[in-house]
Amino acid sequence: MRILIVDDDDLALEVLAHTITHAGHEPVYARNGREALASLGQDHVTWSFPTGTCRR
Repeated sequence: MRILIVDDDDLALEVLAHTITHAGHEPVYARNGREALASLGQDHVTWSFPTGTCRR
């Protein structure tokens, strides 16, 4: 399964990518909403949003 990680913090991307890879999945990276939407346009997507992880 490919999992999209969206974060502008390089350390957070690295930690999440390691965890996702270790769990047997393929991480896909985006550093902002524009990059995320571009990535989503390339494949069939199932949306999933974790709770409690969004910052304002």
